[in-house]
Order: sequence, then structure tokens, then C-alpha cells
Amino acid sequence: MPRKILCTIPERVCSTDRILAAEDVLRAAYREHFGADGSLVVVWCPLPDGQSYVAGSKDDVYLVMFEVAGGFDQSAREAAMMDFTGRVAELFQIDFAKPLVTALDSSKIDEYLAANRNRLRPSRRPGFVVATLWHALRSRSRDGFATLRANL
Repeated sequence: MPRKILCTIPERVCSTDRILAAEDVLRAAYREHFGADGSLVVVWCPLPDGQSYVAGSKDDVYLVMFEVAGGFDQSAREAAMMDFTGRVAELFQIDFAKPLVTALDSSKIDEYLAANRNRLRPSRRPGFVVATLWHALRSRSRDGFATLRANL
């Protein structure tokens, strides 16, 4: 199973050039901290304006979750998260304190993805999975990077 980086960013900063450049930077950072990235998948979720809140007010959200092997050394994990935070801040020209970056064990990434599937009624889950995969594959072939819709 490929390792994953899941990125949620404001839709208005999702130009093809910017996302492709960001994907290259994230892949390089992942390679530097965790080794080869041959089976690394980066998935983007652009949030439309007005869909995110911080401290009870509308605000932009920059969230990056990257997958690491279970039991990965905590100091190395923290160093990677700080590096990813700096790179995301630079890529999107935002304050260093703005991005939320986390390194999750594979089991936690799987739980997160399962929770999103399971929030739907069982009868809707097959359609959700098919629509999500279709959108990701179509965006990958059209734009060069995989995206998921925030509001399926």
C-alpha cells in the first residue's frame, strides 16, 4: 500500500502550477526524512471560500497529514513536521504558524479515511468510494495531481 500525504488548502490557491510545485517539494521533503517515495501518493482537497473556520471565525485552513511507519522515532517525526511546516508556509506564502502539519502512523491514516467513508449510510458508501476514486483519477489525468472534492 502506498504511503499518503493528505493536503487540505484553500481552493483559491489551487492553481495547477502551484500544486505541482508543492507536490514536488512535499515529495522531496518526504524522501529526505523517510527515504524513497516511489509509492507515495499526494492527495489535495481544495476548500471553497467560507468552508473553514479557525477559533470560530471564517479563516483559511492549511492542513498536511503525512503517513509514517508505526513506531517511527518521535524526535525524527518532530523534525519532519517542523520541516514540512516551513516548506508549506514558504510554498503558500503564509505565516509559519498557519499550517497544521501532522505525521500519523499508517493505522491512524487508515482510521481517518475509514471514518470519512463510514460517516455515510452503508447504502451510500459504494457510490462515495467510486465517486471519490473517479474524481481523484480524473483530476490526476487532467491536472497532473489528484484532488478530492470537499463537498461530495
